[in-house]
Amino acid sequence: MTLSDSYLGVMLPVGQRLHPYLTVMAPSICTAPRAHTIELSTATLVDLSLRNHLCFFSLRTEHGTAYHLGTIVRTMFASFFLFEAGFGISEMSLFSEVDIKLGEAVLSKRPERPWNLKANAIEPTARLLRLYDSQLQTAPLIELVAAHQRAELNFQAPPHERLSIAALVQRSKLDTRHTALKARQRTDLHLQ
Repeated sequence: MTLSDSYLGVMLPVGQRLHPYLTVMAPSICTAPRAHTIELSTATLVDLSLRNHLCFFSLRTEHGTAYHLGTIVRTMFASFFLFEAGFGISEMSLFSEVDIKLGEAVLSKRPERPWNLKANAIEPTARLLRLYDSQLQTAPLIELVAAHQRAELNFQAPPHERLSIAALVQRSKLDTRHTALKARQRTDLHLQ
């Protein structure tokens, strides 16, 4: 456990560390008395949300850079992993839709122009950011850290091992179907 990790009181498996952004935000993380859960302070919630919304604003007003788009992409992956863990109310299709729209922004980028989102990408991206804002408010810190770590591990994986949002959505749907099938089989066995 690193000094900043122990300062937060977060018990992580040996060799794992907090996501760098959450480690930087360590002074503004506070512990809540109920059930020894750790939550982000209001200042940290605002900071995380504001960072995303400022990046979104830059992309909407044609003042974006690769950093702004990358921030939204990283948020999309973290939000997906939080959603998969049961945090947030939305449809799985939101992630696929935003992924396609952000991909279109990458494909339409011209070297001499700033990064920007097309008009049809604005509404789905805004929904994604609203979802992430709600996840920040409801997910425990350990789940936020886990989601960001999973996203970071995916980004750091060799290119042939990285999973796209489309692959993650497909895998999640298969896992859901498999779990439902097993639950039905257990119920059928109990009824016999």
